[in-house]
Amino acid sequence: MKAERLIKQLEIEQADQPIDGSIYLKPIWAWSQVLNWPAVYKQQNEYFFAANAIDDLIKTTMERYEKGLVYFSWRGAVTKMYNFAFRLNSKIFKGGNRAMTQSLKLLDQMEHWHRKSEGAIAQPDAFTFGLIMKTISNAGAKSSANHAEAMLKRMERSGVRPNEKHYLGVIRSYSRVGQMDVSEPRKAEVILQHVKELYLKNKSVKPTTAIYSACISAYGGSKKHNSVSKVMELFEELQELYKETGDEDFRPDSMLYGEVIDAISKAASKNGDSIHLAIQLLDKMEKSFDLGEVETGPNRYAYTNLLHSISKSRLPDGAMIAEELMQRLDDRSKLLEDESLRPDAHAYTTLLQIFSQNGHSERAQNWFKIMEQQYQGGDFKSKPNKVTYTALINCWRNSGRAEAGVISEQILSMMERKYKEEGDWGLKPDAYAFAAVIDAWARTKMPNKSVRAWQIYQRMKEQYKNGDME
Repeated sequence: MKAERLIKQLEIEQADQPIDGSIYLKPIWAWSQVLNWPAVYKQQNEYFFAANAIDDLIKTTMERYEKGLVYFSWRGAVTKMYNFAFRLNSKIFKGGNRAMTQSLKLLDQMEHWHRKSEGAIAQPDAFTFGLIMKTISNAGAKSSANHAEAMLKRMERSGVRPNEKHYLGVIRSYSRVGQMDVSEPRKAEVILQHVKELYLKNKSVKPTTAIYSACISAYGGSKKHNSVSKVMELFEELQELYKETGDEDFRPDSMLYGEVIDAISKAASKNGDSIHLAIQLLDKMEKSFDLGEVETGPNRYAYTNLLHSISKSRLPDGAMIAEELMQRLDDRSKLLEDESLRPDAHAYTTLLQIFSQNGHSERAQNWFKIMEQQYQGGDFKSKPNKVTYTALINCWRNSGRAEAGVISEQILSMMERKYKEEGDWGLKPDAYAFAAVIDAWARTKMPNKSVRAWQIYQRMKEQYKNGDME
């Protein structure tokens, strides 16, 4: 804002002569940096105020250019202005459709000025299109993939040759459309096939590990088209490519393994075959890292995603597999002295949710105790949350134990105490927690169970009357 005020002052002082437009880059750059100052802008989660400020500055600059009040000593200045705007939009992760729409509108303006200046300024470059592709793929909108493919055609019209990042953006657009159920993963593979053809033809682009990972992710996110055979076909194809060429761009990495494990574990299979295959791949990934064949080993998300798939599979031995996987994650974090591998709240909670399916109450209680000890020892990522406590209640609820109602109620009271007395708003019990405790009482054989369940219901009802809409 201070930079803008100085610009305004300069415009007044230089009213009789044109200003070099390159100076407008300074405040535009400053606005594009707000994401780096969370302490200052912590309340502005979406950062669209900065994107709008950049739009206004560019508009003012170009209006003055049209009137002859601004000239550009460096022809790349306007391209850089727009690129600052595109970069900010690409980093607004919660921007969604709004950020994508804003970037597409800016590109229209940019192409307008490029035509009007007869090619003198505002030439979109590879960096321009790469940033827009990133924004489109981040949006996860139904129109994202269509916009991404249209962007390839606009690049062709602008004389810009697409590179690996641009094709990656198109594939990611397909892999993120629908989020929980990708509708067209085969279209992502068509793009991969095109890149492979270009590579074989003239080596102009490469079907990199990142491109294969994105394509596998598209299949992994599809309920209809995901299959172990397709995922393994792509995985083995890339492995063979790396063996043949020795090119580091084809070297399997942790992201690839993670996407393969996630995709396979989600695939429909009999007797949990896909889960067991995913665990075998995890074994291979760990060994490849230990032998130095890959630069990074499986990250925490690879283990957590596998835990999540186990929770969805309802395997008879799912609890045992999950517990071994969790212990393995904890052991590797200690062995490698890698804090990023230490189990977090999401991993612990997912494990408890798996235990709740078969009522493994004591095992769940032991892991909950470990989780609390980790948190009390300074590991804030291990802090139990409302979902964790509710999962623990569900473990007792499904346990068939005589004391299930009593212990479930104690856990609920613990949540209320931490919320009311310690000010932990994240543990405020909701309808799910109360309902789980009521049902825990209903399932016991204690003679006073109906009275205890009714008392819990009355507590719940009273809080609702007092304005607690949760």
